[in-house]
Amino acid sequence: MAGDDLEYLGSLFAPDFPSDEIETTHRISSRKLVIQRRREMISRTRREKAAEILDRLPVPGEHFHIISNGDFDYWNLVPIICELAGKPITEAYFSTWTMNRVCTLEFLDLLDEGRIERASFVTGLYFKRRESAVYATLLGGLMKRGFRIRSLRNHAKVILLAAPPDYWVMEGSANFTNNPRIEQNIVANDRELWEHHQGWMEDVLGAE
Repeated sequence: MAGDDLEYLGSLFAPDFPSDEIETTHRISSRKLVIQRRREMISRTRREKAAEILDRLPVPGEHFHIISNGDFDYWNLVPIICELAGKPITEAYFSTWTMNRVCTLEFLDLLDEGRIERASFVTGLYFKRRESAVYATLLGGLMKRGFRIRSLRNHAKVILLAAPPDYWVMEGSANFTNNPRIEQNIVANDRELWEHHQGWMEDVLGAE
C-alpha cells in the first residue's frame, strides 16, 4: 500500500472531537429510507437487464462484443460473471477512472461472500479527490483484507477475473458507475489478453 494512501485514510478518520461524542441517536429519515430502497430496486432492475445480454460466459478463445444503451451498467456484469462461473474467482484486477458507492459496496460484498478471493485495484486521481468518502470505503475495505490499490492518472476501464482454466477479461468505455449513455464493452475468455493487462497493472501497483 502506498504511503500517501495510508496517510490519506488516516486523515479522513482521525477524530477531531471528544471520544464521548462518537455515539449518536440520530435517526435516518423516512425519506432517505425510501430513496435507498428505490436505488436498490433500480440496481436490481439494471442487473436483470444485463443478465438478459450476458446469459452465458464466453469459453476460452471466445469474445463477446456488447453495445449497451443505458439499460444496464458496466459494473452489473461483474456479479453476473461471478454467479455464472459457479466457482470462486481466484484472482481479480480492476481499473477505473471513478466508482460510485453502490458498486463499491457490491464489490466488497463479493469479497465477503468468497466469490472473489483476491483483488487489486487501480483508480484515477479524480475518484480519490472528488469522491473521497467512497474512495475511503474502498481503500479501507482493501487494506483490511491485505489487498492492493493505487490511485494515479488513470482512465482505463478493465476488469480481469481468473478462475483457471478460465480467464475472463472485460474492456469497455464505461466507469464503475451508473452508465446512462451508449457504452461499448468486450467480455472475453482469453488468457493471453488477461496476462497482458495484468502486466501493466502490476507495473502500476508496484511503482514507487
